[in-house]
Amino acid sequence: MNSEPNHKRRGRKAYLDDFQKGKNGEYEYQGSIYTYVSQGKSLTQALAALWAFSLAAFACALIAGFLPAVGTNGAFYTLIPYAATLVLLIAHVWALCRLTANRNQLREYIYLATVKRMGALSICTSVGAALTILGYCIHLIMCGLDGHVFDIVVFILLMFSIFSMSLCIHHRICHMKWSK
Repeated sequence: MNSEPNHKRRGRKAYLDDFQKGKNGEYEYQGSIYTYVSQGKSLTQALAALWAFSLAAFACALIAGFLPAVGTNGAFYTLIPYAATLVLLIAHVWALCRLTANRNQLREYIYLATVKRMGALSICTSVGAALTILGYCIHLIMCGLDGHVFDIVVFILLMFSIFSMSLCIHHRICHMKWSK
């Protein structure tokens, strides 16, 4: 630790520099605060839409994981993008939980970890879903349908749903306005 009082941290714990000891000895936040700027929709309505899309996409990913579809039983070019999509959806839901818990007044480090990150998470989730569909189609071309047409169609539709819902989430999160 550096004993200089003006030492600025870098990296993961840089936000700690925004906390200063107050008069009563407790730490108080002195950094920037971001406030939601309504553009016809309240924050509650915007969050409700984000939650609906996020939970629906997460449910689609879980259902797709339980399907006995051909191509999901060991083909790395299908499993890796699917697993990445699932992990990205979990990270997205976690960021949305933090955003919902802090509501209208976001400290700068929470704003950066939620609002700023959710746009990139949603695009990466869309790419992961698209790569899963691509890998699945490659597996089908190489190995054939194997009599599981219904499972194949449902899996592809679920992954396409994740793809489109992630793009909707990206659109909504990028159009939310926040003022410093």
